[in-house]
Amino acid sequence: GQPLTTAEYIQASSRVGRGEVPGLVVANYYRDQARSLSHYENFRPYHESFYRFVEPTSVTPFTFQARNRALHAALVIALRHACALLSDNSSAGSFDPSDECVSKVIETLKARCARADTQRADETAKHLDALVKAWREEVCHCAATRIPLLYQAPSNDKANARLLYSHGDKIRGLWETPNSMRNVENTALLEIR
Repeated sequence: GQPLTTAEYIQASSRVGRGEVPGLVVANYYRDQARSLSHYENFRPYHESFYRFVEPTSVTPFTFQARNRALHAALVIALRHACALLSDNSSAGSFDPSDECVSKVIETLKARCARADTQRADETAKHLDALVKAWREEVCHCAATRIPLLYQAPSNDKANARLLYSHGDKIRGLWETPNSMRNVENTALLEIR
């Protein structure tokens, strides 16, 4: 049937037919459901102007899934903007949690997260601590192997380690960092008989 929100419908249908493979969107409406009947009866006018029907979607902040996708990026962004010694792309290997600026930013980020979601404050603080530990371990590993640690590196750069990498990069870094917080669900195959 029709996705519950117009935004979901636009996202799902806009992915069809991208690239080399042609696609087809099939909408299966239910004749006994008023919502489906309304979509069917208003199909053309709806599709000619559906962007004005897009509803704001709610995001539950600080769930495990949201933290897992973006908390590391928030940490990196906050530190790069607040601490001069971490601002350059080549300074990811200079990360030291005991540095005054770094520790202050980490505590400020924890406090900000706690104000935003008191129910998940402890989980979020522990998650931040785990990220700090992982980053520090990566710094130590790169120092021991004498490989420079960058925030980002070109996908074909084998001489440098990277803290962040994009989905699809052949050379991975410590944290996969999406360009969007949208969740893209798995595709489904359709067999027509």
